[in-house]
Amino acid sequence: MIGILNAVWFLLPAAMQLTLLIVMIRRRLYRRGLFTWFFTYSLYSVLVTLPRLILLYRSHHYTTFYWITDMVYGLLALLSLNEVFGRIFFLDYEEHSWVRLVFPTVVLGIVSGLFVWWRFIQQAPSGGHFDSWSAARLAFNFGVHSIEGILMGLFLLLWWALVPGWNRYDYGVLVGFGVSAAVTMAARIARLYSGPSPVGWYKFAPGIGYVLATLIWLHAFWKAPELRVTPRLRFQEILEHAQQNNAMIRLVHQWLHRRRV
Repeated sequence: MIGILNAVWFLLPAAMQLTLLIVMIRRRLYRRGLFTWFFTYSLYSVLVTLPRLILLYRSHHYTTFYWITDMVYGLLALLSLNEVFGRIFFLDYEEHSWVRLVFPTVVLGIVSGLFVWWRFIQQAPSGGHFDSWSAARLAFNFGVHSIEGILMGLFLLLWWALVPGWNRYDYGVLVGFGVSAAVTMAARIARLYSGPSPVGWYKFAPGIGYVLATLIWLHAFWKAPELRVTPRLRFQEILEHAQQNNAMIRLVHQWLHRRRV
């Protein structure tokens, strides 16, 4: 009975993610400049499910495999978020090359700060400090979830305050990652300091968070495309016209100044 429940618990989100993949393939949203990395994240989620389920009852192998695959999850999530970040701030990316460094710099800063915290400041439940591998693993994991939560809060605030024309797909990606991050972080903090013996809600919380995220993504991508972002070439034309107009205005200003003199 437990084996059947575990299989359902693993395979249900994978089936939902597979449905999302089919929707994205039909709408060709995997193409470069759209949701390439998020599509890769979803495909990876489906492919890694069966090996995790097979190794579930081999605790030592499962733990190692789980954390390695979880770090790949985190990396693909960051790339997916950076994809959305770059699309939303496309004009800033075009005008100022340094804006491209904002996202990776923030990620590096948060992960580095968390590594110092887990390695040298925070005490492990067993006493003493965490070793370097455990500190790096925790720093990366909590760092990724922190970025997911921060971006969700930031863009929800901007959407509420400015009501921009950003599309539903981008917000679905951000909100899904944010909800999953909030549930998972709460569960892992509780599990980290609850001791090894009890089996509490935190055992099932990350899976619940993942199911909620997948439901949010399915809801966002299910309807007909609503990509209201102006194509890249159109943005480039707007920038070029603006630069030409600015140059013409400067010439007129100089001519008027000479006439006045």
